[in-house]
Amino acid sequence: MPQLFYTQSAEGDMQLIDHQVYATSSVPQYQQLHRMGEQLLQAYSGVLNYLSTRNKAPNALRLQNAFAAAVFDVEEDDLFRMGEEEKAGLREKACDLFIRGTPPALVVYVGKHRTPRLQSSPSTSASLTFTTASSDKEYEKWFAWDKEWDAAEGPWPCPWGWHTRCWNDKRFCIFLSGAYAIWPQYWDSSAWTQHLLLQTHAQVTMFHELIHAARTVGNGVSSLTPAKIIDHPSKAKRVGPGEAVVGEAGRYGEKVAFGAVVDICFESDRTVTLFASDPSKPPGTADFRLSGATDITLLFHQSTPPINFVQLAEENQYISVPEYTRTKAGGCGEGTVNVVIGDIPPIPPAAAEPSGFIIPATGPLQDHINKHRDDLKPRCVESDS
Repeated sequence: MPQLFYTQSAEGDMQLIDHQVYATSSVPQYQQLHRMGEQLLQAYSGVLNYLSTRNKAPNALRLQNAFAAAVFDVEEDDLFRMGEEEKAGLREKACDLFIRGTPPALVVYVGKHRTPRLQSSPSTSASLTFTTASSDKEYEKWFAWDKEWDAAEGPWPCPWGWHTRCWNDKRFCIFLSGAYAIWPQYWDSSAWTQHLLLQTHAQVTMFHELIHAARTVGNGVSSLTPAKIIDHPSKAKRVGPGEAVVGEAGRYGEKVAFGAVVDICFESDRTVTLFASDPSKPPGTADFRLSGATDITLLFHQSTPPINFVQLAEENQYISVPEYTRTKAGGCGEGTVNVVIGDIPPIPPAAAEPSGFIIPATGPLQDHINKHRDDLKPRCVESDS
């Protein structure tokens, strides 16, 4: 079972609080964090199930094919021309990077606005030092979420998602926006469509960030996403000698899987709208509302990519959304990231042996990292904006 933590730490020393800390709390905000932590873990487990090569359902195969194409830079036309045996080999190669091990932990960011430098730079790749906060005093310093999250309009304190990599040990955390845990407090139980929209977009973001994490394992920490232009030239990032174009693997994976880049907007009346963007068009000129529970569930439950821009245009589903909603970006840490996991009852004790991508908070691994810290140089990996 994957793990989920909350943090208010934007950079530097990071304190992670296991959402299970709040399981028996009587504080409404803490109850909200525990309740939504459970729902996010359920959504995450669903994405991991879709990406498991043991899942042969047509909708799962669609997602696995898109995931594999984005991880290993297969053009969409080339993917279409592949035979089933070749696709199966590609799926096995890509999905086995994570799905059959312990997946990256989820970390929900509920702190203040992250700095522009963090929001606009590539995904973090650094040496992570895991230590333990064992006293109740550490817990007493923790607040449920920063008050900035209670504002009805954006821009909000952080992007929808990003990932960090402990590159020397190939361990990851996938960070998610606090919106996924905080916004549902504004809705009553009858607003089930709102909950569905938010959970679906959380799954899209998880899918997107898992692509980046798997790319880092499959292609190495120094590899940038090759030129794979799915975005209009006005959005393409150009870096290095000769102004080379760098692609964006997560957005490409969304395009192959869903037929579009999928995003969400929280409106001033505290309702959410899920919308599809055509990445080949200039920003703001080809955004279309995805309406109705049936349309939303098709993102993950149909055998073919469900988004058709011609149909959306014919149905007059065009909408105008603020630019700040288009945020699946990460931060590049230039120094060592020090992660502190709150080890407070009722958190169950850590396993004796490390498993998959989750590092125990104490023990020989921490001693090894401390001993070799001078040898570990953080590096930034592919663009994730």
